[in-house]
Amino acid sequence: MKKILLLLLVSTLGYAQPQTATPDDLVTCDDNNDGVATFDLTMNEMQVLGGLNPAEYSITFYETLEGATTGESPIEFPQNYTNLANVDSQTIFIRVEENNVPDNFSVESFAIMVNPAPVLPDNIMVYSCGGVFDLTTAIEETSYTLVFYATLSDALAQVNPIVQPESYTGEGSIYITVTSIDGCNATTEIQLVSGMSLSAEIVSEGDTVTILATGVPALTYQIDNLAPQPSNVFYNISYGEHTIRVTDSCGNIYVITYLVLPAAPAPEPDQTVVEGDTLADVIIYGADIQWYADAEGTIPLSPETVIVAGVTYYATQTIDGYESAAYPYAVSGFAGIDNLNKNTFTAYPNPVTDILTISATTGIDTVEIYNLLGELSLTQQVSESTARINLQGLKNGIYLVKVTGYDNIQSLKIIKM
Repeated sequence: MKKILLLLLVSTLGYAQPQTATPDDLVTCDDNNDGVATFDLTMNEMQVLGGLNPAEYSITFYETLEGATTGESPIEFPQNYTNLANVDSQTIFIRVEENNVPDNFSVESFAIMVNPAPVLPDNIMVYSCGGVFDLTTAIEETSYTLVFYATLSDALAQVNPIVQPESYTGEGSIYITVTSIDGCNATTEIQLVSGMSLSAEIVSEGDTVTILATGVPALTYQIDNLAPQPSNVFYNISYGEHTIRVTDSCGNIYVITYLVLPAAPAPEPDQTVVEGDTLADVIIYGADIQWYADAEGTIPLSPETVIVAGVTYYATQTIDGYESAAYPYAVSGFAGIDNLNKNTFTAYPNPVTDILTISATTGIDTVEIYNLLGELSLTQQVSESTARINLQGLKNGIYLVKVTGYDNIQSLKIIKM
């Protein structure tokens, strides 16, 4: 009896683990590049069984090794499984269990991966100088495989590709299928543009010049004898007349003569104007300010001209002998008694040599000092009713002092000697 019992124990406990095989990873392409896709995990069932009889084993899928080991919480619908978002590669575990002996099981794993599809730019255009198109220039990414088709139906069916895309002579539009190194692809339309004329216009602001041009790319831009550049923006250009050249890839050249002028001066936005003030009282940033009664600059005005509410005045600045466009300045009304009773500021001595004292009826938060070009030269936090500002580090000249108080902002003009 003992021998029989021993044999019985061996037959019950001494079974061999199922000899399963490691399945391949499942990989798919992400058509909308959201990182999520649907997988049929059961595609790996026959592979994991190896040579085992499918009728004798049950297969379940799990998101964790613990689940596969205990048999708890299997994936409910493995034929339609959505991977976890924001995970480049996710491991799936398979439990292969003997039907007659449930404790006799084996666990294998494989990865599911969602590879991104190529991201193609919108409105792809290929240009031609003489009716012959090099379609291979449509996409700059060199790791892609490019195949071109004359029609969308050919592209979707992947039949009848264009044999010589480097010298295509069609017109209208064609289609391109781009395939990444992961085997994912995307198809889009390409517009063919032939005989595009070259044109350009100039936009400038102070010493910055921007050239807005259309033509067969790639365009190059040149000012005077400076080296041509791919950027259409030039900085720190001297005031005066300049020759501007735009060249397209077909060799066409567009030439413009353009006068670069200083930017118009800009008045201090937070300043109070009272009745009787003159144009000389207006805080305005610029060099060699000139006021006019008209936008064309034909009627000059004296700085002592008394400001009239509702009238527009025009200010220009002149740098290196070149006068800017005019800035229109107008006040709709003057400050009333209530405004004048607010916190007001006094600066003394003026002219000043080293220490400028600023006093207020209530309090001062900050003091900012600008030169006439609008550049911040000095700033100081105060939080008192009197401020002493050391100007020894500033060059002699005229400065604008912007004082911010508890309830208002005021600008003052001082002379540093």
